[in-house]
Amino acid sequence: MDFFCHKLIYLLLLSMVAPIAIAAQWTHEESLMISEAYTDNVRLTEDNPESRWATIISPNFTLSGKGRRLQVSAAGALQVVTNSDQTFYPILRAHAGAELVKHHFFIDANASASQITINPLRPAGSTIHATSNLTTNYFLNINPYYITALDDWAKLRVDYNLERNFFVGSEIGDYTRHDFRFSLNDGVISGPLGWGMSGEVSKTFYDEDTGRDTTFKNLNIHLQYLFKRTLTGYLNFGREWNQYTGTLTGKGGPIWQVGMIWRPNPRFTLDAAYGYRFFGHHPTVTLSYRHRHSTLRINYHEDLESGYYNTELNRILPDTDLAGHPQDPFGDGRIENGLQPRLADAALQGANVNRVFQIDYLLTGRRSRLALTGRYSLRTWEVQPDELLEIDAGAIFSRRLARNLSADLGLHWTRVEDETNARADTWDLRFGVNKKLGQFTNLRLSYSFAQRNSNQPHDDYRENRLALVLNTSLRKLLRQAGIRP
Repeated sequence: MDFFCHKLIYLLLLSMVAPIAIAAQWTHEESLMISEAYTDNVRLTEDNPESRWATIISPNFTLSGKGRRLQVSAAGALQVVTNSDQTFYPILRAHAGAELVKHHFFIDANASASQITINPLRPAGSTIHATSNLTTNYFLNINPYYITALDDWAKLRVDYNLERNFFVGSEIGDYTRHDFRFSLNDGVISGPLGWGMSGEVSKTFYDEDTGRDTTFKNLNIHLQYLFKRTLTGYLNFGREWNQYTGTLTGKGGPIWQVGMIWRPNPRFTLDAAYGYRFFGHHPTVTLSYRHRHSTLRINYHEDLESGYYNTELNRILPDTDLAGHPQDPFGDGRIENGLQPRLADAALQGANVNRVFQIDYLLTGRRSRLALTGRYSLRTWEVQPDELLEIDAGAIFSRRLARNLSADLGLHWTRVEDETNARADTWDLRFGVNKKLGQFTNLRLSYSFAQRNSNQPHDDYRENRLALVLNTSLRKLLRQAGIRP
């Protein structure tokens, strides 16, 4: 019965979206990346390192479409790796949003495919390594929602969110998440006082261990007051009811938060608050600052989460930088030899409290660009593992040396530590040179050095990596071969 219901919903949505998609204007680009990569420690081991050459053939694409009631964007690649333990590695990020009923009924969808590490305390490597600590994750999210105005006094929004995560070829269990949300906010504001009400029920089901299933429920009231044009104060209060495996008798209770938003100019915003939940008192800070060629973002928060793999950390194939400027998702060697930007590690199941501090800074000039990032995450479970600490810090500097020549230098450090004091520090230094060979072709030579220092036996390693990458327009290649795409 469920199969026929899902089929009926799919056909209904398809019948509504298809006419909108036909009317949209589409743009697309396709390219082919060919890389010859070398590593002198393919298994990332301390003893008897083994070298290996690998050829990587990666067709990739970008797609965007925009109509009056539909927006679609996607970027993806398929890495085919020779002389490797696994041959195919898909990479994808896609988003679609459609207005099915004008002004009222909408649907958003997101999909991604990426490679993540299975055990965050073991060497992970990349698609050219043979560590058995890498898996492919497929993520799908569908979010239909309804919006309406209740005369002039309130606006109502109701959401249903379905999230499905698949982990291929590993011991990580798949999971499904259902979210039901509503928000009721004041309509036409006639004074400085604003109000709102919201509620959510979130259920996470783990395929391999149903004992880690979680249910989070909350109901909140939001009040805000505009003291002056640049300063707004707010108060949130409510209650939460949570169900999950754990030793604490109190898994819910009252919620409150007092904060203010200061926006002295369009370039600066500070949102600072202090609140309480059943796991303790905690601050929340979000700062955003832009000045000419620089952008700074700072965030600290504490939250109750289910699982470990965070979709918000999935930064593969970014099409904009920190300042929101467009960039080539396949440029600067992002997937040149299987070395994608570091993603969230394995999916650890069950409820945990996550304390996160994130800072990002971007400085751009006429010919140079500097990006700095840092992240601190401390997760606490009531069941094993009890605690997991992750610290990341990195810097990337790039400069255009000539009209068709550029270079970049990057340094990245990661620390992972658990409740048993098992700890590992990994340093990664890379250097690359890019040369444009015409309008549609780019050649890149890169070198990187990695070193891991661990307090666990036989867990250290050193590695040198080298890659030569050719990236060219796939459409132009087909036309030169007499095939008109």
